[in-house]
Amino acid sequence: MEFKNNSWQSACNHPVLKEGLITGILDYRDDTLLITTLKNGIYLLHDSQFIRKPTLADPIFNNDRIYCAVNVNKNEFAVGTTSGGCFIINLDGKLIQTISRTEGLQNNNILCLFLDKNQNLWMGLDNGIDMTAYNTAIKRILPDKRNQLAGYAVRLIGGKLYIGTSDGLYSVPVDPNNPDLSFSKGDFARIANTGGQVWHVNEVNNEILMGHHEGSFAIRDNQAYPLLPGVGSWLFSPLPFPENNQLLVGTYNGLQLLQNVGGNVISKGKIEGISESLRFVLFDNENNVWASHPYKGIYKIVLSADKKTLTYKIYTKANGLPSDVNNYVFNIKSKIVVATQKGIYEYNASSDKFVSSNILPPVFNDQPIQYLNEDADGNIWFECDKKVGMIDYRKSMSAETYSILYFPELTNKLVRGFEYIYPYNMGNIFIGAEKGVYHLNLRNYLAHVSPLAVLIGRVKTVGIMDSIIYGGFDDQLNRRADERKISALPNALNSIHFEYSSPQYEQERNIEYSYQLVGFDDQWSTWTKKTEKDYTNLPYGNYTFIVKARTNLGNESRPVSYAFKILPAWYQTVWAYIIYGCIFLALVYALNQWQKEKFLQQQEKYAKEQEHLKYMHQLEMDRNDKEIVKLQNDKLESDVSHKNKELANATMHLVERGKLLSKIKEELLRIQRNTPGLATSADFKRLINTINDAEKNDKHWDQFVSHFDEVYSDYLTALKNKYPTLTATDLKLCAYLRMNLSSKELSQLMNISVRGVEIARYRLRKKLNIATEENLFDFLMNIKMEH
Repeated sequence: MEFKNNSWQSACNHPVLKEGLITGILDYRDDTLLITTLKNGIYLLHDSQFIRKPTLADPIFNNDRIYCAVNVNKNEFAVGTTSGGCFIINLDGKLIQTISRTEGLQNNNILCLFLDKNQNLWMGLDNGIDMTAYNTAIKRILPDKRNQLAGYAVRLIGGKLYIGTSDGLYSVPVDPNNPDLSFSKGDFARIANTGGQVWHVNEVNNEILMGHHEGSFAIRDNQAYPLLPGVGSWLFSPLPFPENNQLLVGTYNGLQLLQNVGGNVISKGKIEGISESLRFVLFDNENNVWASHPYKGIYKIVLSADKKTLTYKIYTKANGLPSDVNNYVFNIKSKIVVATQKGIYEYNASSDKFVSSNILPPVFNDQPIQYLNEDADGNIWFECDKKVGMIDYRKSMSAETYSILYFPELTNKLVRGFEYIYPYNMGNIFIGAEKGVYHLNLRNYLAHVSPLAVLIGRVKTVGIMDSIIYGGFDDQLNRRADERKISALPNALNSIHFEYSSPQYEQERNIEYSYQLVGFDDQWSTWTKKTEKDYTNLPYGNYTFIVKARTNLGNESRPVSYAFKILPAWYQTVWAYIIYGCIFLALVYALNQWQKEKFLQQQEKYAKEQEHLKYMHQLEMDRNDKEIVKLQNDKLESDVSHKNKELANATMHLVERGKLLSKIKEELLRIQRNTPGLATSADFKRLINTINDAEKNDKHWDQFVSHFDEVYSDYLTALKNKYPTLTATDLKLCAYLRMNLSSKELSQLMNISVRGVEIARYRLRKKLNIATEENLFDFLMNIKMEH
């Protein structure tokens, strides 16, 4: 139907339209439309004429239904079918490409098609959604779509693209002038007699040569002709003597020599001297042959003049290489270099050793290198740790003289141990892969740089139950910062999950992301391919999550952000802090009261302690006083004892003196009685008088009195004062009685008889008024006590 004159009218009355179902209406050319039908194929509508459009896919459409169609570009359109997948057809009806399970679709039932602004083709399937970057600069070429053979060698020769696979050599006609050979039309055909492993394809002296598992072959008229049958051949390397038209063949068991004679390549036999498998063979500027063996080292080979024999030297770890194994020789920048597991090494002719390269180490350092190839522009293609890259010396992305470009789309795609890159020109680089061959249009790859964007697709809290707080469907991120609504989250939901991505789906493998949570992270994160980030147990406050993206070409997106805040928990609110303050003040008051009470208790305790200390001090003082008194008493007793001893000594001296004088006197009187006339002798009388004078001498008495008063504290003085009537003899008697001397001792001291002593006692009692029953000694003792 068409809307005409304000009404819908039938655009054509063709019978197909009456009984068929239209599934797509597309722009074709000018005023012509392309119509797809469910069961009847494809038609053109022009001026009410409905014309069948023949295509190479018609046999498929006859048995398959067309569910949908969409314009891919101005020259091509895509058709989705029920079981055949998606077909890309040009306006002339030629089938350009088939996209089905063989190419990686989940299933072949295409329900709808959509082309986004970056020309990515989206397919809604019966079960799932697929997307193919149809305009991508990297495409996969499968010579045999059914088997998806591994690709080992590629060469563009004479208008044909040759691909050597794990099961034969395939070719397809191409236009050498086409800037992108991936758009060349045609089907691959296998060259006859090439079944098996193909290692190498090259054109030497206008002859197409193939290195094969079963020998060396020449390709003529789409058929392989054996040159060295039965000898597995790796590659062909022309000798630097064009006039001889000779070339070396690296084989499974050494080197073989081929020569072009009259347009025919013939074998010149094996070059004797080495029987190792040599997969890499090349010449240096001195016409030396260099070859490598992955397990034995690097060979430097010198050919004899007749090319029939050779001599060689093996370079291993002892010659500067980091290891004896996994060394591969290449000619880069006119130098012999070796790709090793620890970077690039180059040959130093002066020392005849390999040293770390002064050209490439800033690029590779100690990384393991498996493959190197220099293109016509001087750029170096490499395979490093399963990654494909290029060192671009034409345009620098930094201050260095080169820039490094990696192709993440090709990571882990190459055949391990048999890496191969064929840089034909900037628009056509071929890379051998485990499944077919990848075509890289470097020019488009570098030019197709659409503005990179990043979106935050989902923000949710993580807890017992996930809760989405942002689903990517509002315009908050597009508003100014001061106009955005900030999500306020309860403190219990303080674990946040962010999901983000870039809508540049064709660059999905090349995009890395960096993020920062302002308010929590101090700096941006390192670049990573992860498209989600979790933050757990965030403290309350305001946060802004910022994320940006970049591609492997260094293009960086504008950062996008999402702001939110986490509310404080109930115990972190203002009211809670007021309560905390009140509790704190109450605690301070209680603490102050407690401190006062404690202080009073301490004062009381201190006072008691002081009282106790005073009491103890007083006890100590008393004890000390007692000790002093005791010491003084002890001293006094000691003095008294000493004085008593002196007094006793003096008394005993007096007693002994009296005894002696009495005895002398008695002896003299006895002698006088027994000797007549002696009594009248003047000398004798004088002697008797002298003894009498000695007995009456009071000199010793004075000394005695002195000692007596010291011992008995002026006893005699006190006694005299109390009883003034006492005479000196009475006092002497009292002193002797006080010392408790016997009557006999008293008689001797006083020079009187015992009877005289008794009489003296009696008189003394009278003077002292002592009763008869009272003891005189006790009385005299009491006088001192009273005193």
